[in-house]
Amino acid sequence: MSVHAGPPTMEIRQQLQDLIDTVPHNDSVIRDGEYCRSPGFLAQFGDEEVQRLLQIYFENEHTVIPMLLAQESEAHLMSYFKTKAASDLKTGIAIGSLVAYHTLLDPENSVRGALLSVFGRSLLVQSQANEADDRVLRRIHRILSQICHFG
Repeated sequence: MSVHAGPPTMEIRQQLQDLIDTVPHNDSVIRDGEYCRSPGFLAQFGDEEVQRLLQIYFENEHTVIPMLLAQESEAHLMSYFKTKAASDLKTGIAIGSLVAYHTLLDPENSVRGALLSVFGRSLLVQSQANEADDRVLRRIHRILSQICHFG
């Protein structure tokens, strides 16, 4: 398995999806069909972001992946604060969902609270930036409550 230098094809996106699915994860924070567990999740990323994510998953141990994803998510969130570009917020949330998905919830994982809060902060910013409907606000509230519980 190698990281390709050219633009991501469907095959490369599938390779990334396979890595996402096989890296240890929890099913408690992100429900099936939401965020990174939704069909076609990777379609929202541009070629450069797919390559970067593939590099993170391919080149690192599963225990390091959530931390590197958290850095990526935070970088997009900081960019959003500077530019107010909705695409940065959207990407920060999407990558944040991967952080929450791959954060092991074992009590021995001393960084789980910090990692889960990355996703929580991005959702909070989303709720403040947009007039969210009740369904979205309930979902955000549910996820934030779980993050507080596990964090």
